[in-house]
Amino acid sequence: MNLMADLHGQTFGEGVDHPLQRRSNQNVTLEASSVAFVQQRLGVDSSTISFKSGFLGEVSKHAYMKQSHVSRDASIASSTPSVSLSEAIAKAEEFLSGIYNGHPASLQYLAKSDGSAALTHAIQIQNETAITFYEAFIDAHSGELLHITDFVAQASYLVLPITKEILTQGFETVVDPQDPLASPKGWHTVGSTVY
Repeated sequence: MNLMADLHGQTFGEGVDHPLQRRSNQNVTLEASSVAFVQQRLGVDSSTISFKSGFLGEVSKHAYMKQSHVSRDASIASSTPSVSLSEAIAKAEEFLSGIYNGHPASLQYLAKSDGSAALTHAIQIQNETAITFYEAFIDAHSGELLHITDFVAQASYLVLPITKEILTQGFETVVDPQDPLASPKGWHTVGSTVY
């Protein structure tokens, strides 16, 4: 099993082995393997890492993690926001050309590359026309967009096209192939939202 990550701008191509891979018990959860991976890569105590959400499929696994502790040596922003939630929502909507989807926003610290921690409003923004869905992290003191998490998967499929009869005629990669007449709700939906 391989996990991919984006830690401080690092990507790992085809992935890297996670620390729990060699255990004889193959029933290790996505949460446990993700925490172990981040713990190993960052060299931090596992109690400072929490699993936020993830996806576990037959071929790929994705995890969104949070680090809940920042080094005492780091510069940490005040825990009282200067920018209101309504101002942060307006800025996120403007920056990401979408609308706040009503999911409860939260105040979270975001570790920055310079070692400091910024207090942010974490807000989900969607644009159903453009098919975008982000979590925006707006600095709760400056109103600056510091980070986004993109929740939309760009679906592609390796297929034998219907116009071909045998495998040797060749496979093709198709992107978002759904036919709205045959599949009016699309191939990827969350509740009533079609992606």
